[in-house]
Amino acid sequence: NGVVEYRPEELPADGSNIIFNKSLIIDAANQPRKEKVKLPSAILSSKPGSLPNQRFAVIEEPVRRKVNTVSIAGPIAGGILTKPTRGFELFPGKVNFGVLQEGFTYSYNVLLKNVGIDTCRFRVKQPPPSTGLRVWFKPGPVAAGLATELEIELYAIAIGLESTEGAGYLCHHLEIQTEAEEMFLPIIATVLTENIYKDRPEEFPKGGKAGGVQLTSTDPTSRMDIIRHRKPPTEGPVGAYALCGT
Repeated sequence: NGVVEYRPEELPADGSNIIFNKSLIIDAANQPRKEKVKLPSAILSSKPGSLPNQRFAVIEEPVRRKVNTVSIAGPIAGGILTKPTRGFELFPGKVNFGVLQEGFTYSYNVLLKNVGIDTCRFRVKQPPPSTGLRVWFKPGPVAAGLATELEIELYAIAIGLESTEGAGYLCHHLEIQTEAEEMFLPIIATVLTENIYKDRPEEFPKGGKAGGVQLTSTDPTSRMDIIRHRKPPTEGPVGAYALCGT
């Protein structure tokens, strides 16, 4: 009859009617799952969107000089602190550029903050040129408690568009490698060709660039070395955005 029956143990303890985990129990056909859903390693890690840097932990961690100040040694000796925090956090944890015009260049700043107890280094893996993305940052160590800025520059390309007019969708995970972990920053954008952006048909996304996004150039010739992809996305904007965790 199409009505989903919930067992008492599946209902929220606070008495609300919102069910967050039903998709883990039934499949897309509204049938009970025969196998458990396998979650990505990045979700199961201590920090969602990141994976431990196993190479550093095995090779360099055993021989590196440890921080042993009073503020660290005291809590460890007293059993209050078992494992000191190391590594970075991203603010924000994902970037949505919004709806952009193809050929324009936009930028967005992300903070990479050292939330650990000692100085740490990081390395950013530059995205492929075909994405239109480029990351500007100041290399070098970041002291504990301080942050460095990553400027994410996007030359808007209607990726996946086969015709001359329409919409394309960017979905990329920026890889940032630190001494403690490998972090992945989801970056998404909807890009409309010039004529569609200026005279928006009803079926196309509305709005413009998201809050915090800066328009840095309106010169389409600034990145003429980039060629637009011709392969369309398999599931449209919803499927592409789902891959980026939105």
